[in-house]
Amino acid sequence: MPSLKFSNLTSLSNIKISNKIIEVEKQLFDLQFLRFVQEDKYKPKNVRYNKHHLAQLKTILIFRLNLIEQKRMNKIKNLINNHNYLKKNILKES
Repeated sequence: MPSLKFSNLTSLSNIKISNKIIEVEKQLFDLQFLRFVQEDKYKPKNVRYNKHHLAQLKTILIFRLNLIEQKRMNKIKNLINNHNYLKKNILKES
């Protein structure tokens, strides 16, 4: 299992991270299946590694999605504030 650093993961795009999440979840499923089918080839350290890797990937993706959501909400708030400001100015001029 190659050791991936967190800083290397942050350079990936959201789509690549999503694909990696799917890949690691599939690997975890295969490892759990291997546990019951071929107990001699099952290595718990591989499960621990994949779970840790999966948690890192999900953390990065959730953090990025939360940032995107915050930016959208800020834009919406700014639009509402600008609309209210313009509405007040129009009423004053009338």
